[in-house]
Amino acid sequence: MSMVYETSGPPAVGTRTRETMRSMGSTAVTIGEVVEFSSSRTAFRSLSGPIPCNGSREFSATPAGTKFTYFSIFVPQVFSHP
Repeated sequence: MSMVYETSGPPAVGTRTRETMRSMGSTAVTIGEVVEFSSSRTAFRSLSGPIPCNGSREFSATPAGTKFTYFSIFVPQVFSHP
């Protein structure tokens, strides 16, 4: 997984990101927007990508360094058939 900021300036609410995830031979690119920002947590929602999602990234100090937790909720798409 990789993430880059699409918006210039320091990260803040409204900042746009581009995440690239690789899994089982496939690559998915998602454009997201930061909806919550603090020094220990950011929350996001997807604006585009294969599956709508939202989630958060949390950072906390541990004796061994920094613990990084990534949480994501994917919203399945419902397709209707004619």
